[in-house]
Amino acid sequence: MNRRIWKIGQVWFSMLVFLTVGMFAAQAAEFDRPSTDQSMTDAMKAACTADKSPKIKQILDRGKLSWALGIAPPFGFRQQDGNYGGIEVDNARELAHMLGVEVDIQDYDYNLLPTAIATGQADIIGAELFITEQRAKVIDYSDVYFVAGQLFFVLKDSKFNTVEDLNSPDNRFIHELGGGQVEMAEKLTPNAPIRLVPKRGIFLVGYDFIKAGEADSTAFEGHYYPVFKKEYPDLVAIGKEGRIEDAPADPEKMLYPFDIGFGLPKGDPGWKACIDTYVADLLNSGRLQNRINYWAVSMGSATTE
Repeated sequence: MNRRIWKIGQVWFSMLVFLTVGMFAAQAAEFDRPSTDQSMTDAMKAACTADKSPKIKQILDRGKLSWALGIAPPFGFRQQDGNYGGIEVDNARELAHMLGVEVDIQDYDYNLLPTAIATGQADIIGAELFITEQRAKVIDYSDVYFVAGQLFFVLKDSKFNTVEDLNSPDNRFIHELGGGQVEMAEKLTPNAPIRLVPKRGIFLVGYDFIKAGEADSTAFEGHYYPVFKKEYPDLVAIGKEGRIEDAPADPEKMLYPFDIGFGLPKGDPGWKACIDTYVADLLNSGRLQNRINYWAVSMGSATTE
């Protein structure tokens, strides 16, 4: 794994601890929000030209970059003033500035994000998008810029203690439509029936169904465990070695780490080369890590939809 990407994942993981101890304002003051008025690197200038890509030409002729967003704080969410905020929103504004165009950001349910690219509604997906086999049939991806480990979640008084326990017809797994964790459940717990439901604008969609006795388990990114432990104290996580009582969870105990990249249309290697140079700049400059620092501790004032 790329050491820089793993380090960024660790920083984001540690930042979420702040969400559970009420330190938003004090901690946010310690992190500057990187400007989105950045200039292209020489590598980007060479790669991101109209003659290299039909998509780039289309964007430049149109004068606008169409960015597909998924609601997944702190990467993308609605702020109290109704405007979009988050890491990916800053990335969108920055990339548009570099290309010399305006940006149009629209949010989609995660199951519709690949379709937005395939049908030409969007030029790029920036949504903390997991790279999955199913999505790769429809869209291409940029180079990886983040890695997220996963955890299963069950009620504390349930009979499930390990992943092996969850691999049973008795475990009714539930998740949102389009969620990457469904692929994990299919591979790690193939004997468990899966139910898919709309996202409904909340983080842990499956909780209400589990609490009502209509499902037994769900899954989500492990670095959210401190938040879930506070919001849903009757839940417990299950990782590689069984139940995890303490939050934050050790990243080494998380399951099925997903690579995360920007979603791109198939058949345009020039557009991918352009975005890959942008990813390299985000990582090498430290701007992505700094955005994670800033937005992770600023989420306390955000309202998700």
